[in-house]
Amino acid sequence: MGKCNRYESLYLFQSEEVLFSHIKDCEECRKEYEEDQKIASLVKEVKPYLNKSKSKKIPSVQLQAVASLILIFLCFFAFDNFSVNKIAIEHTKSSELSVNDTSVVEAMGLPTDQYGLLEIE
Repeated sequence: MGKCNRYESLYLFQSEEVLFSHIKDCEECRKEYEEDQKIASLVKEVKPYLNKSKSKKIPSVQLQAVASLILIFLCFFAFDNFSVNKIAIEHTKSSELSVNDTSVVEAMGLPTDQYGLLEIE
């Protein structure tokens, strides 16, 4: 019998019933399934030891509290340099824009329409 390459696609995309019915008939896929089951059992056996070896985690609530305090601290000192008057002065400066009578396109000597945009004929 030729090499069967259906195991992976059946395992990923079909129901267990379809997979098991194929495994009953195909010896190659059955061997591959048994190897996968051995690997899965080894992973399950080792998993409790992996979790214990990790370093002690800081609870997420404590991390959120510390991050919030740092954020408040940074915001306080970042905005401490600004005052309402400085912000108001900057606003008035930005609203006092000078209006030119000619557009850049017109200053270059190119034909313009009534709005100062480049006129293409």
